[in-house]
Amino acid sequence: MSSYTNPASEFASVCRQLGQQVQQTGVEWLASQFETAPWSEDFYRVLFAIVQRGHYLMKLVDEIQEAAPIATEAKVHIAEVLKAFRAESLAGNWRDTSRNYLNGANVNPIGMLAGVVQPHICYKSLDNEEVTELLDDVSQLIGWLQDQQISERDFIRQALLEGLKEFQFRLIRLRWLGLGFALNGLKDVIFAYMALERGFVDDGSMPIIDALLKKTETILKSVYSQSGFAKDIVERGDFLLRMYGATSMFIDATSVGSVALLTHQG
Repeated sequence: MSSYTNPASEFASVCRQLGQQVQQTGVEWLASQFETAPWSEDFYRVLFAIVQRGHYLMKLVDEIQEAAPIATEAKVHIAEVLKAFRAESLAGNWRDTSRNYLNGANVNPIGMLAGVVQPHICYKSLDNEEVTELLDDVSQLIGWLQDQQISERDFIRQALLEGLKEFQFRLIRLRWLGLGFALNGLKDVIFAYMALERGFVDDGSMPIIDALLKKTETILKSVYSQSGFAKDIVERGDFLLRMYGATSMFIDATSVGSVALLTHQG
């Protein structure tokens, strides 16, 4: 049976993983966990992803009606956790930072939000084999795209490449932060695909674009199928529009919808 998770559970898990009390500066400890060099571009990309996820969760709590009785307290705990990722915390002793902010008093209530969040936003927890399979598929498409050129529409090919590389980075570096955040990296891919599709004429005169569209659609359907989206949703003609909207919800909580309804939990 597949297991499903949600942004609250994932964020709490990240806090627990990073909240070990070690005698290192914050930047040294976090860089070792991020598997990046301290203060590098990739270090900041991961750090900002965590902070962004915390702010996302605060907005999400505000949008979910069932969370209203606990929303104020939950946001206080999330705000306290986010203090661990400020500049002064990164420069200071991580043991003290962990004790002050990433403690059970803050993290446990965040984990308990799962009960009200999951009915609205949830997705499958991928195992290592599934993530490796996704990475292989994405890497193959990236390699193929790098060898192609699409005359006046080459900027769209480049947009596809950049979106796929962002998704690849998130799967590799942010997989422990949660699949929902990785999936959001596909928004640009879907947007570029739809832009390219609008100018496509299926008469055999655009063989490279035809191949690009088919390969990209295959990858997108594979990603969303493995992520737990229902088969009947993935096979619909309006699949990409529905997935673009659902993917947006993983990072933009300004209008909560039931992503859970697009998945088959069980």
